[in-house]
Amino acid sequence: MYRNNRIDCVPAGIMRGASCAALSLFALILCSCPEKPGSLRAISAPSGAAVWLDSANTAETTNCVITGLTPGLYKVTLKLTGFADKTKGVEVKGGETSSVYGWFRLARGWTQVFAVEGEGTDEARVVRQTPDDGYLVAGSKYGTTTGKVLLTKLNADGEPLWIKGIASSEMIYGRAMELTPDNNCIIAGASRHAWDSMDLLLVKTGPDGTPIWSKTFDWARYDVAYGVQPTSDGGFVVAGYTGDDSLGYDLLLMKTDANGDTQWVRRYGGQSWDMGYSLRATRDGGYIVAGITLSLGSYDIWLVKTDAQGDSEWTRTFGGLGEEFGYAAAQTADGGYIVVGSTRPPAATDMDLYITKTDALGNTLWTKTLGGHLDEVGYDVIATADGGSLVTGYTESFSPSFRSLWLVKLAANGDTMWTRVYGVHNEGYSVQVTSDSGYVAAGIGVLSDLETQGIYVVKTFADGNTVDWWRQ
Repeated sequence: MYRNNRIDCVPAGIMRGASCAALSLFALILCSCPEKPGSLRAISAPSGAAVWLDSANTAETTNCVITGLTPGLYKVTLKLTGFADKTKGVEVKGGETSSVYGWFRLARGWTQVFAVEGEGTDEARVVRQTPDDGYLVAGSKYGTTTGKVLLTKLNADGEPLWIKGIASSEMIYGRAMELTPDNNCIIAGASRHAWDSMDLLLVKTGPDGTPIWSKTFDWARYDVAYGVQPTSDGGFVVAGYTGDDSLGYDLLLMKTDANGDTQWVRRYGGQSWDMGYSLRATRDGGYIVAGITLSLGSYDIWLVKTDAQGDSEWTRTFGGLGEEFGYAAAQTADGGYIVVGSTRPPAATDMDLYITKTDALGNTLWTKTLGGHLDEVGYDVIATADGGSLVTGYTESFSPSFRSLWLVKLAANGDTMWTRVYGVHNEGYSVQVTSDSGYVAAGIGVLSDLETQGIYVVKTFADGNTVDWWRQ
């Protein structure tokens, strides 16, 4: 490719007034004349990144110029320890020098805890990194008679840029949040319009936290959302539960259009309590819901796989003779799922972190429990690039004081690679991989007075530390 310009290879005197024999000679020379090689200039900040061309290591590091390249298209990857790889397609032309640039964002580590003024208790339920490398945190502020959704924007260093309280005439709570393809935000939760009744709540906001619309949904005495996912048509799928204490609860799955109007509703369950606590989209266009079931077991973890229309493809239960709660599930690179929650064996007084890995059909591959003499719980899990997973929740057994936000890194086979604890009187409800290959987790924590509960966010490096000892 790119071999159509060789006029500089033609010997002088051949073109004008040339004989047929001379033209034949010219054609022979034109076909055999080699194309000039090209060069590639690779620059990065910081410098020192290894340069790979088409998945092969050139043994060169930035900033550098690689010469003698055959003209054509190259996949250039810049690799710098501690940062995510930078990959770009570059065209190298004969006799020219092409350039590729890579700016590596410096990894950051920090912790942040804060509370909003006024009566009530603050909590964070979800954290998501934004395109500007900041973070959006969703949760609630609730008191004895008041409750509102909280949406907080942090910069890359964890400093609050703004906090929006979304209030209504009812007490409302934020339980789930995702960024939308149109750069807005969707929040799901509940609206309590009486002490003994709750409606499912769905709020769409702009990028500055200003509400665009808000909808509530009432099917039973209690309707609560714990998961939400944007859909390709601009709408949303919501998961949670619906029912009441006397008649029981069903796992709820609902689809709305872009304006929050209902398109379909699915209920799954039996005669007892069946609830959904987590919702994730799957690579086949369907959904995976994690929760609990009492109808199909005695406090067992329940995993429900559906298609894009919310119709069940399969369900699985996990647990033993004790009590197991499923709080989150994520699809893994092999098409299977990683599920986390808690387990309390019969006659035991403490809970352990419970982790199950399944294949693509929900069949168990392995199960692990982690814990000590007190309580350990996992509330969220993500699959990691190395084939393993990362869990957040809380630990009491390994906390320096009462309870700490807990991160647990697992290998693909479930072996523990490392664990980290953060703060005191803290819990983690949400975790995400960040653009610098680190992690961010959010939940609840206490302020310096050790009395006021606030929003707690921790940003770590890839090893779970908030201090990068390698760069000291």
